[in-house]
Amino acid sequence: GVFKPAPAVYKLATDRFRCAPGDISFQSSNRWDIAAAKAAGFRCVWINRTGAPDEYPDLAPDRVVNDLRALL
Repeated sequence: GVFKPAPAVYKLATDRFRCAPGDISFQSSNRWDIAAAKAAGFRCVWINRTGAPDEYPDLAPDRVVNDLRALL
């Protein structure tokens, strides 16, 4: 009954793996998803394939890449 971007959803990961939010690296091509994960304390990589403008500058990703190859 709870969905992203609710903070409780991101807490599921830290509870399950018994770790701090900063221990998780979260990757997504959805900027809103990155903003929500960053607000939850995760380290975030935005996969910005289209060169879209940053709609959430107050919740900046830790890294921005153009495609998945940059994660290797």
